[in-house]
Amino acid sequence: MSDRQRNSGRIPAGTTARWNLDVDKNLRIVVYWICIVLATNIAPAAAQKTIIVGGEIDYPPYCFLDQNGHPTGFQVDLTRSIARAMGMEIEINLSTWAEARQGLENGTIDILCGMFYSDERAEIYDFSPPFTLVGSVIFARKDAPSVQSIDELRDKEIIVMRGEAMHDLVVQQKITPKLILAETPDEVLRLLAAGKGDYALGAQMPGLYWIDKLGLSNITTMGKPLEPFKNCFAVRKGNTLLLSRFTEGLLILQQTGAFQKLYHKWFAVFDMRGVSWMKVLQYAAAVFLPLLVLLAAAFVWSWTLRHTVARRTLELSESRQQ
Repeated sequence: MSDRQRNSGRIPAGTTARWNLDVDKNLRIVVYWICIVLATNIAPAAAQKTIIVGGEIDYPPYCFLDQNGHPTGFQVDLTRSIARAMGMEIEINLSTWAEARQGLENGTIDILCGMFYSDERAEIYDFSPPFTLVGSVIFARKDAPSVQSIDELRDKEIIVMRGEAMHDLVVQQKITPKLILAETPDEVLRLLAAGKGDYALGAQMPGLYWIDKLGLSNITTMGKPLEPFKNCFAVRKGNTLLLSRFTEGLLILQQTGAFQKLYHKWFAVFDMRGVSWMKVLQYAAAVFLPLLVLLAAAFVWSWTLRHTVARRTLELSESRQQ
């Protein structure tokens, strides 16, 4: 190469290409390390997030603490089975209903393992399909005047659990302004047995359990069971991703038969020793009538789904032929 060529200011052939290769290599290294940082920090944090599940501390057989202080009950077993089916990490915290509901609203709880559906609540929370129906009844002292319906409780002093569905119902329908609020179902019945209030309202099965457990011989039920509530998983409004995972897990358990086994474990087995036939019939009505309604609804849903799938398949076949 002559001196004129060396001093002409031109970049020798191949220098630009080598510079571009160096830039590409450095850029790839930067991108690689960014991906490493994201993979080691963000992804595992999201994947390992523990879902906090709330529930009631004294609501047998749905959820309560066993003799060792551990969460147990139908809803607890159901939640754990869904978590295993969906590969989710969960932590179950049971508290009073008012505390559980407040935890869901302020974000310290991600999902409740049981909440009764109502149109008013649907404006605040999102609900899964119902997995049980829970009947409520009027509780009274045996010497109280007989009543047959909730309408006969107007202007009476009524004991209800704070924030529970019957509390909401009494307030919305303006049954009475005279309310005594308790924190748990057993406290509702203890107050009634001690002479507080005129009547009490609450879920039938937990109420029957506590009457028997606490030996409240002066408490009975009156009238026919009220319209049952749909018991669902519930999340804060808009948290549909988490709710869809629990709904999918619930459907898996129903399809595999695991749901039916859990239901039988908690509701279909009775200890008959020392139990009157009237109490047996009360328990049976509380268990099997809601189950029959659920089975009928499941049959209608299944038949409708098969009919819809067959119709869409036929339409698709005809469309392809055309």
